[in-house]
Amino acid sequence: DKEMLEHGKRSGNFYMLPPGPRNPVGVMWIALNKKGIGIHGTDDPVIPPSQSRLLRDRLRKEGVKVQLEEVKGGGHEFVGSQEQAANKMILQFLDEHLKSRR
Repeated sequence: DKEMLEHGKRSGNFYMLPPGPRNPVGVMWIALNKKGIGIHGTDDPVIPPSQSRLLRDRLRKEGVKVQLEEVKGGGHEFVGSQEQAANKMILQFLDEHLKSRR
């Protein structure tokens, strides 16, 4: 949805991916074989946090090592202290998982 990308508001011209096994995003994520992290705001009005939890559970069921972090009070985009919290989560994840390669 170009309107969402440019102005942050959804127009009527967008496509919602179907839930379940025919969801192309889910199929592609299931193909992952590396450790991963997902970060989701607890107050996201666009995509409910429950969707990220379902994806995490689905990936784990397929043997993918993935963790999900939630930014308390975070919306669909992180700003200010929420962005700092998300960045800290990313850096901690990278530090933990890249340390073993040093």
